[in-house]
Amino acid sequence: TAVDDGFMCDCEESKNYWDWTSFDDSCPYHEKKESKNMLEGLKDKINGIVKIEVGIDFNKSEQAYDIVLYSEFNCKEDLDSYQINPKHVEVASYVKKVTNSRIVADYIV
Repeated sequence: TAVDDGFMCDCEESKNYWDWTSFDDSCPYHEKKESKNMLEGLKDKINGIVKIEVGIDFNKSEQAYDIVLYSEFNCKEDLDSYQINPKHVEVASYVKKVTNSRIVADYIV
C-alpha cells in the first residue's frame, strides 16, 4: 500500500492517547480485534506516524476501558494531518460504530 505524503516538521514530538468503551458487554471480541488491526494498519499508510500501539483490555472492572490507542508523531502538525487524513477518517468511522464513549489526551513532550 502506498504511503500518503506527510507533513514533515522540525518541532517537539507530539503524542496522542485514546481510550474507548464498547457499547456493552455483548460487543463481540472480533469488533475489538478489527478496530485494533485497522488502527495499527495506519502506520504503513500515513506518513508522520512514528508509532502506533493498540491494546485490548483484559481488566473487567467498571473503571476499565476496552480499547486503548497510543500513538506518536514527529510533531503536532503531523498529528493534525493524520486526524484529517481520509484513511484515518475511514478507520475512525468504523471505531465510532462499535464504541459508545471515549477519552483523549493529545500532548507535546
